[in-house]
Amino acid sequence: MIEFGIKKIVQYKKTLGVLLGIAVLCLLPVPDLKTIPKIPWLGILGIDKWAHFVLYFFLYRIWSLENTNPLKNTWKVVLLSISFGASIEFLQDLYVRNRAAEWADFFADFSGLLFGYFVFQHRRYWSDNS
Repeated sequence: MIEFGIKKIVQYKKTLGVLLGIAVLCLLPVPDLKTIPKIPWLGILGIDKWAHFVLYFFLYRIWSLENTNPLKNTWKVVLLSISFGASIEFLQDLYVRNRAAEWADFFADFSGLLFGYFVFQHRRYWSDNS
């Protein structure tokens, strides 16, 4: 039983590294985000929303590379990643100064996962059928 768990950890070591990186970045105290200048080309969303989107997009990509059957297991990574993102938001609200739980961050996390799914899974489909 323990060997099975260790094999899974070794198989998903990059994914776990990305999760750890996301946790550290999201739980670090930061200066007041309102003082960060807006970047016009990012549009209406702030840089923090784009950061959430990119981190979870990257998370899906790394996971799909380490997974032997990503189409079969996609629902697992989406469910776990959504739970992880919600937990991070909750912890930010409780313990991190100048950070708060925001639905927009959670939506950006989910959007990054969803976009990763469509880009990488449909890319495989298109390359297999061309």
